[in-house]
Amino acid sequence: MHGAALALGASVTFGVFSLFARRGRQHANEVTGVLIGLFVSVPLFWLGVLLNWQPHWWNLEAIVYFALAGFFGSAVGRTLLFRSLHEVGVARTVPIISATPLLSTTLAYLFLGERPGAHLWAGTFLIVAGCAALAIREEGEPKLNPRTLWMPFACVAGHALSLIFRKSGMMTVPSPLFASATASLAGLIFLAISLRFLPASLLPDFRQRWAWHYFTVCGLLNLAGFFLLNYALHLAGVSIAVPLNATSPLVALLLSYFFLRDVEQVTRWIVSGTVSILLGVALISWQSQ
Repeated sequence: MHGAALALGASVTFGVFSLFARRGRQHANEVTGVLIGLFVSVPLFWLGVLLNWQPHWWNLEAIVYFALAGFFGSAVGRTLLFRSLHEVGVARTVPIISATPLLSTTLAYLFLGERPGAHLWAGTFLIVAGCAALAIREEGEPKLNPRTLWMPFACVAGHALSLIFRKSGMMTVPSPLFASATASLAGLIFLAISLRFLPASLLPDFRQRWAWHYFTVCGLLNLAGFFLLNYALHLAGVSIAVPLNATSPLVALLLSYFFLRDVEQVTRWIVSGTVSILLGVALISWQSQ
């Protein structure tokens, strides 16, 4: 049950993160946001590693897995997340990204030997169905640019692969702290290397003061969220932790209603999707007890 509670805690943290990322994206591009967040989180993660260092953490196989998790999650997935929050919006991006549990549970079944029961599969599909309802556009809402719709789905793939690599690494080195620190550092390195290949519109610009304010908070929230999620993965496994963490749309949409009214709308489909997600959470929590 502790793992399920930690996963829900991560869900709340990521929901608040979406609000700050949406506002920060109004002041700087997505690469700037990801880099500022990593500038904040990486030193704090590694300070924790140094204070709690264990000799068995130095394992090349685990480090490679964590680095791959950082590439797909911290670098690729988070950059696409920031871009999608701005182009597609919080009310649709966050629910679509909640399809991550379906993909990650399937990958865990295929490659990690996890065997989720009927309650977990049913709960996962209810969560995904709810997310699909949340993504439906009603008449009168702004139209979406079809060219941007691939972003949240690509983000789903990146985060799902990241979670699988994190879990694989923790099978060898069961330290959520070291996993988070290594993945974040790897993501920062991958992004730094990629800067020379990015178009001018995606190059970071650190001159905007409000961008630093919003994205610094994003970095702290992301640090807390992934720390909670990694511990949940360690205690409960992918098939429980990831679907529960995917309830962040509940938090994100509630915050959008109160704080993003100028750019977000709440519809009847959002209410229907929320009910479906809550039913999925109830099934998964029941299975985890």
